[in-house]
Amino acid sequence: MKSKIIYVIVFMMYLNISEAQNEDNPEKKLPGDWDLSLTAGFTQNFNSDVAGPGITYSFDIGLPLREAGLFLNVSYTDFNEKTKYQRSIEYNYSGLNFAQFASGIRFFSGSSKSTFADAGFGLIVNGDKRYASLTAGLGGKLALSPAYSFTLNGRFNLAFYGDPSYYFGLNAGIAVNGSIKTPEQNKKDRIALTAYAGTIGKGILDLSNGAFSAELSYRMNERVSLLMNYLYSKSHDESSDFSYVIKDEKRTSLAAGARFNFTKNNVKLFAEGLTGYYTYDYTGRYSGGLNYVNNISDNYYGFTFGCGADMQLVDNLSGIIKFDQYILVDGEAYSGLSGGLKYSF
Repeated sequence: MKSKIIYVIVFMMYLNISEAQNEDNPEKKLPGDWDLSLTAGFTQNFNSDVAGPGITYSFDIGLPLREAGLFLNVSYTDFNEKTKYQRSIEYNYSGLNFAQFASGIRFFSGSSKSTFADAGFGLIVNGDKRYASLTAGLGGKLALSPAYSFTLNGRFNLAFYGDPSYYFGLNAGIAVNGSIKTPEQNKKDRIALTAYAGTIGKGILDLSNGAFSAELSYRMNERVSLLMNYLYSKSHDESSDFSYVIKDEKRTSLAAGARFNFTKNNVKLFAEGLTGYYTYDYTGRYSGGLNYVNNISDNYYGFTFGCGADMQLVDNLSGIIKFDQYILVDGEAYSGLSGGLKYSF
């Protein structure tokens, strides 16, 4: 109880500091037309003996409209720690992990709109199950520059699993702030197509499967682009260690999100976040007297987080190299390394 009170006190002090800092530094005031943020933090279930502390990854879009506006929030919560109760009964806590899609109204405070409170409705996805939810949040942004700010927010979620479950999370991250108005010279070559080739696997040291992907992007300004990406990977493996085994694996994904450029020169360093639909198909054929075939076909909601570099080659052509981490709701995570060519028009 004492730790929760301390969290609340520190959080409220941060909101006051962020508002004062943004008011006292007009050259760093946030544009306020829109903001995109990537955050991570801790989530606790208050009324369950089963769900231990979890980690939440979140992608948030805010659209201020004077004193109020709209927000869209997509998050994934991974309960990666077991409580004493879980350890005693070998509880399968992975079934408690969930993704949430939420939207609603966001109210802003101050001329810089650096602090906010919001409330809305959501949908929780837990495997093949769907639950309604209510969400409310309170947060603030500390301007680092006109384009970037540090953001901290607390979010309360009420999930209707049957018996209502209460979650509270505290998240921190980076927000990109922008203006809807774009200078005339930046309106050229805003649409781009990118073709990638690379490898994916269970980790950065196990990138053994080939992968190809296509990406459509729309540049909102020099800092932010919206993305839609399709990935396809298929592998074939044969082994005779024990009994003759043939394994075929296929992964696909269709995801949408945003890319944030940290630099504006010919070599742009970036980070990106996407969410969408992911599939996994597996076929294993065993011989040596077993004559057994194992087929697995699963569909997931998930997230892709990546970082990389975009280097200008000629007027409308650039080369991209990037590393991606794929996180699936109730599925195994995997990684990818790829390079490609981007054509802008």
